[in-house]
Amino acid sequence: MAPLTLDPVYASFLEMKKRFQKHNKNNTTEDQDIYSKVKHIREMSEKAYIGRQLAEIIEQEKTVVYNGIELHLTIFRPVGSENEVLPAVIFFHGGGFIMGSKNMYGKNIRDISTQNHVAVVYIELTLAPEAKYPLMHNEGFSTLAWVFENGQSINIDVNKLAVIGDSAGGLIVTAVSLMAKERGLGEAIKALVLIYPATGAALTRQGYESCQLFGTEEYGLSAEDSAMLETLYLGVENMENDKHANLFLNTSDDLKGLPPTLLLTAEADMLRDEGEAFARKLIDAGNSTCAIRILGTIHAFLCFPLPETPPYRQTMALIKQQLNQAFNDQK
Repeated sequence: MAPLTLDPVYASFLEMKKRFQKHNKNNTTEDQDIYSKVKHIREMSEKAYIGRQLAEIIEQEKTVVYNGIELHLTIFRPVGSENEVLPAVIFFHGGGFIMGSKNMYGKNIRDISTQNHVAVVYIELTLAPEAKYPLMHNEGFSTLAWVFENGQSINIDVNKLAVIGDSAGGLIVTAVSLMAKERGLGEAIKALVLIYPATGAALTRQGYESCQLFGTEEYGLSAEDSAMLETLYLGVENMENDKHANLFLNTSDDLKGLPPTLLLTAEADMLRDEGEAFARKLIDAGNSTCAIRILGTIHAFLCFPLPETPPYRQTMALIKQQLNQAFNDQK
């Protein structure tokens, strides 16, 4: 394997995180229950984003009920586009199924919206361990269905919808795309963007080289933590038997006909190889799929509260190209 050279911003971040984790371990007790541990993780994560300067944007909060599920949505639009009918991206955040917020993803959401002149629909998922499988999946599908049926009421062009998910959100949004296909809404999604996605392969990922190389805390996300987080929401039985919980259980027939897909992986990420293996499954199923590995990066590099880097800007450019192609094809 070629020597690994991380972007200096991400290398410095990992060093800082290592020091923080060492300090944090000295100030936590091992006998905390899972709910207390998750609460602490959420609080620490949110604190990291306090005071971050973000670009101006229009935000509209909306609570709707679809199929008996209450959905808490925020619609983001570029300034000055209040009366325009815009294409839309439904954004599914990551965070290991236990955390994630529109504050954490505020920069990503704004960049996607302003750089592509689109509305971004952010869904506030009910998080684990409070949420049990398949609640987040059902919330995701209900959001897609509601937007497709009611988008005109919020100035969204329902013929130009794309979905984006990162990490855990990548698994959910892929499952939502499968559910849409199964339930007659497959044509609603014009593009699928997966950013260093989880796949539900916690029970088998030890065989991937990237898991062996980067599955330690040294690179931010450890194999142990990832397996724990996936198990917390998805559950072992579901990962063994449910195609929406473990994406590798899907056959070519299951995957055939999914939307044109851009799948991005980070070089120093334990999820890298399984993400690329899933991209190959999409290609083998005959889907329009492009998979790109971003060198010098780590898991979740897009959402960390860090200065912009060349990998960040180029990743946003790749997303823009995917959306532009999908939406322009619908003219």
